[in-house]
Amino acid sequence: MDWNRYVHLQCERTELGLFNEPFNLATGALFFVVAFYLWKELKKQPSRPFALKFLIIMTGLIGAGSMTYHSVSRMWAAVFADVLPIAITAVVFLYLMMKHILRVHFLGGLLITSIFIFMNLVFKHYVMRAPDGYVSLFPTLFFLMIISVYMSITKNPSAKNFAIASVVAIIGIFFRVIDPRVCAQFPIGTHFLWHALMAAFFFLIVRETIRRYKYK
Repeated sequence: MDWNRYVHLQCERTELGLFNEPFNLATGALFFVVAFYLWKELKKQPSRPFALKFLIIMTGLIGAGSMTYHSVSRMWAAVFADVLPIAITAVVFLYLMMKHILRVHFLGGLLITSIFIFMNLVFKHYVMRAPDGYVSLFPTLFFLMIISVYMSITKNPSAKNFAIASVVAIIGIFFRVIDPRVCAQFPIGTHFLWHALMAAFFFLIVRETIRRYKYK
């Protein structure tokens, strides 16, 4: 694989250049804002566990990775700067959610997290993906919707926030999916709206995790 090859996936990009995607670049910075407010939320708690601090740091790195990718638009940036931080954050969040929000014991949380990772890998390997890979988001979205329904049925205190987060994620994915289809009518595309909504999504789910964490 040519890791330095040019990647042109978003509607807004028309040529090479660090600032050829100004809206996508700017909205990537929203994750820094989210990380800042999450840190303020954590400071209100009785302690600051490493796991939560790591989650907040990774949220900031998602923003840095997104801005890097939308600046250089190279394969290495797409994989290691844009995708990898999101994948790591998703796995860490999933485990913390299982343990502190759903109150699943250690082995149960580890098992569910492992199944989630495995199913994502299988799905991405066998299912034909769209040009920008948005189909690979479906297992995560489907899992989130199942969790939201389960929380509602069991009357989990976090049910409302996760339902709102699920709706935000669905709308965000919609804007990501239609981005390459609206270029002629809307040259800047809609990918930047995906960024904004995903920043809101991360804020909602990580803030809830901070509030529901079992502090010692």
